[in-house]
Amino acid sequence: MSDKCKNDGDKNKGKESKETKCQAKKDETSISGGAKCQSKKAESAPKCPPCPPCPRKEPSSDHANFWKKVTFMGVLPLVAILTVLVFTSHHEDERPEFKFWPHMYKRSKPFYFGDGNRSFYHNPHWNALPPEGYEDETDLDAQGKPAETAKEREERLKDFGGVQKEWKKLASKREAEAKKAEAAAIKEAKRLQAEAEKEEKKQRAEEEKERKRQEDEEKKQRAAEEKERKRLEAEEEKRLKEATKAQKVGYVFYEPED
Repeated sequence: MSDKCKNDGDKNKGKESKETKCQAKKDETSISGGAKCQSKKAESAPKCPPCPPCPRKEPSSDHANFWKKVTFMGVLPLVAILTVLVFTSHHEDERPEFKFWPHMYKRSKPFYFGDGNRSFYHNPHWNALPPEGYEDETDLDAQGKPAETAKEREERLKDFGGVQKEWKKLASKREAEAKKAEAAAIKEAKRLQAEAEKEEKKQRAEEEKERKRQEDEEKKQRAAEEKERKRLEAEEEKRLKEATKAQKVGYVFYEPED
């Protein structure tokens, strides 16, 4: 219980003691003109009410928000910047030249795994093999064999020259075949293009011929229609003339019934 609650309890007790004193002075059980009635017992003092609960501070999210902002606005950008600096500024160094120092490459006994000469974490680019050196600079197949003589070297270079000459010959042959195939493809493409243009011209000529034929037929049809129209007009004019002539003479011509 806090000090504040204790102080409130002490104040309540003080008030209760004052009230009991006042009640003792004004006792209603006493008989006027006589002694107090002993049959009624004195009322017990009232109990102290329970202390009110102490106020609690409401939980706040300010602390968590602060560290959240620090993480997203400070830590993550810093990590990204350092990552970029590491990947842009770090360059792999060149490996040192191999020198067989006896105190560095001691092999008192072979390893119990592998070929006995390579360690468990052997890197062929960075770790040299004593006493020859790096694997990409050493012919491992030649280990334990006698050194190459000048004659053997001359024969090897001669064989290599023959292989290189044959390779150049094959390369020039392949290049000539490629050029020949390319020329044939260009020729075939031109031939196909010429055939397509010829076919297109032929089709256009046929379309033009058909169009002219249709125009001639339309002209002939229009001429026949015009001729028939003129014939009908002439017949109608002739009939009208005969009708007017018959009216002057006084005869009436009836057309024969079918």
